[in-house]
Amino acid sequence: MFTLLFSCLAAPARGGSISESVFRETAPSSPVLELGDGGSTRSPLGRYYSAEYGPTTGSVFREAAWSLLVPGLAQHRMGRRVRSSIYFALEGISWLAIGGFLWQGYNEENTFKEYAVAYAGVEGTDNSDDYYELIGQYLSSGGPGGYSEYLLREARDLYYPDLDAMEQYYTSNMVTGDESWEWRTEHTYDLYNDMRHRSHTAYRRALYSFVFAMTLRVVSTADAVRIARSDIQPGRNAISLGIEQRRDAILLSVGRQF
Repeated sequence: MFTLLFSCLAAPARGGSISESVFRETAPSSPVLELGDGGSTRSPLGRYYSAEYGPTTGSVFREAAWSLLVPGLAQHRMGRRVRSSIYFALEGISWLAIGGFLWQGYNEENTFKEYAVAYAGVEGTDNSDDYYELIGQYLSSGGPGGYSEYLLREARDLYYPDLDAMEQYYTSNMVTGDESWEWRTEHTYDLYNDMRHRSHTAYRRALYSFVFAMTLRVVSTADAVRIARSDIQPGRNAISLGIEQRRDAILLSVGRQF
């Protein structure tokens, strides 16, 4: 190859000339081959191609929007099949986890509410969350070791020696009537708290799965932007070889873009 190039360069020195077509006003320009990072090349028309992935994509913002919508969709559009498959799998797993944990939490919630009706004498299953938390802290609403005894101690600690304030605090926070409860045994009381714990744990895991799904969108978007930018400007840090035909010589050039 070097012998051929040397012969072409040496031809003018021997007095030879390069024949030109009478039908052309100017000599045709020679193509430029550019070798970039990752094996990308640029054709004489200026459009970039990748030996592995084919033609590059367009707008960076468009690909970012696709990734925000569905993680991995932009990577799929840009020909990164392995990456897109990973994102698709993680996206599917995250939403399956969200649905599964929500369903588990809902079932456990209905179970412990119905259990409280059956074993603690609670009226109905539509009470507030604070009420269900309260009956999980005390065996009964009244009597020794119950919630009323706790209120008396708390009123004394807060307002003693103001007896009127103590009485007002106790009467305003005591539980009577339909809201009163009493667990049959300590075992049923413990089982109720286990059900509530499982329900809250399932809901918390559903929240964590949702946060993971949103984080996955951020990661996929950043990855899509990086890929799109590298596809739009694959000639960065590339070495280019140019061959240009002139009237009395052939010019060979080597360059690199930074």
